[in-house]
Amino acid sequence: MKKQVYERDVVLDPQRWGLPMEAVANLADRLQHLWTRFRVCFKTKTPDPSKHAWSYLRGLLTTRTGRNYANIARRVIDPGDDGQNFQQFTSDSPWSAGAVFQAEVRQRPELKGGMLTLDESGDKKAGSQSAGVARQYLGTFSPKSQLGLEMILRAKSNGLPFHVVGCDSFYGRDSHFRAALDKEGLLYLAEVPSDTHVYLERPKMGVPEKPLGHRGRPFSRQQVLNGVSPVGVRQLRAYPDLEGLRYARWNEGL
Repeated sequence: MKKQVYERDVVLDPQRWGLPMEAVANLADRLQHLWTRFRVCFKTKTPDPSKHAWSYLRGLLTTRTGRNYANIARRVIDPGDDGQNFQQFTSDSPWSAGAVFQAEVRQRPELKGGMLTLDESGDKKAGSQSAGVARQYLGTFSPKSQLGLEMILRAKSNGLPFHVVGCDSFYGRDSHFRAALDKEGLLYLAEVPSDTHVYLERPKMGVPEKPLGHRGRPFSRQQVLNGVSPVGVRQLRAYPDLEGLRYARWNEGL
């Protein structure tokens, strides 16, 4: 009994998590308020699995180690519970991501506007510290730029109110990615490699006509028809009067 009490006290000690006492004041009431806000997103026409969300949240925060379905269920439900309800809840229960977005935006007006940022970093989880999470391999299902674009468009369709998209050179170097953002009417700030080529005048693109007397097959690839040539972005300093161009050191911000 002493060992169990000791472990529980350690888990619930704010200092273990680097938190001051004021950060955890009324924490139980605040967590219940959070669950109340979002429980409607878990409801379906038949059962209401939102109760599992509350129990699962409690278990994650009060189980010291071995946070798997069975251990969490044994702690917060019943010593003989095998955690099957939790597993079904996290794996199969439908919920509305759009409803979560809308609920969060309504409660937090500071989210309106701002930048939606694509981060190239990944988060691998091996399963030992996360309930029900098997080892994951990132970036193997589809090109990351396509996945990033899909996430942006999904956020837009869900009504997330952002003003600008920001991304590093991993995404910025992809001309198809940038063109897709432009087609959607989205303002973006994209880092690009210094050897990226840009046009100072809008090029006229098309497939040139076959000249008279030209032997061979007709042209099939698009080319620049108005004779303008691209320049590398590192050469743009040679055009100090270029409209809209602004220089800034990266560590000084924009």
